Amino acid sequence: MRDFHYGIYIGRFQPLHIGHEQVIRQALERCETLIIIVGSSYMARTPVNPFTFEERAKMIQMAFTHEVFSGRIVILPLYDYEHDYDWTANVKKGVTEAILDHANKGGIRLHGIRDFKIALTGYGKDSSSYYLDMFPEWDNIQIDTQHGTINASDIRYDYFRRLPRMPRDAVSPKVFDFLFSFSLIQPFKDLVAYKDALSRDNIDYGQGPFLAADVLITWRGKILLITRGKEVGKGTLAMPGGFVEKNERFLDAAIRELKEEANIDGQDIADYLAGHMLADNPKRSLRGRIVSMVFHFDIPAEVEVTTPTGGDDASHADWYDFESLGTELFYEDHHTLITNILAGE
Repeated sequence: MRDFHYGIYIGRFQPLHIGHEQVIRQALERCETLIIIVGSSYMARTPVNPFTFEERAKMIQMAFTHEVFSGRIVILPLYDYEHDYDWTANVKKGVTEAILDHANKGGIRLHGIRDFKIALTGYGKDSSSYYLDMFPEWDNIQIDTQHGTINASDIRYDYFRRLPRMPRDAVSPKVFDFLFSFSLIQPFKDLVAYKDALSRDNIDYGQGPFLAADVLITWRGKILLITRGKEVGKGTLAMPGGFVEKNERFLDAAIRELKEEANIDGQDIADYLAGHMLADNPKRSLRGRIVSMVFHFDIPAEVEVTTPTGGDDASHADWYDFESLGTELFYEDHHTLITNILAGE
């Protein structure tokens, strides 16, 4: 009999390395079932979050095939909310649903999870592990070491380069094979270009703070989005926008960027300004500290609007049904910003 019915292990696993595997093995020694929660699951690829949830789940399955298929390991995706209280509530909701589903195995539904002994497990390596103290209702299993000094950040730094340094000694053989195969496909090339572009921007412009302006236009049940054409976030969807120039007001910058990136004259829609929102999360961009003012224009259905066309930093511009688009299609925090504005937050 093990100490706990369920263990909870939260991580991004970008990629899964032997340190993660050691934590998993030690947790399984004390827990009957381990729920592995994969953070940053619904995001577009970036050099910090290069692998999809499905790819990371596959890594875990390859390293722990028997445990996954026997039900001793359950893998869950986790959406990253901007605020800790939303994130924490989402973790608790996902854990509750997973435990009830796993414990009942399709039979009689239990009412709550209070009859189970649950423990949050992890390796408290640095400030990024602060979440270990965010769930006081669960017991805590602290893993003393996660295999020397190995960390995923160093692996990514060496891996995503034009001549990748493969982490043979830091990952299990099957994960190594996955990483080698991934290095031969287009997403790897795009991520290397993304990383190189971030490095060039940092050298040329520094880390900020920078001022920016973005535009959200709603019209006939759809919103205007551009497809980013440059290496940073190439191919992802975003609101038209850009940096504020010297002696330029935020609204003037937004109208200018709207014309440059979508070929829509902001003066034609100026009367339909419905509100604005400040986007100032310090961690919202990999490019540095970017503070943006987002302007929302709500255009009546009877008003005709010029057909958008991509220009400048945008390879394409069009009207989209926002509800049909997944968060993984969007650049950085633009999906969250749009969601908050449309919800009136």
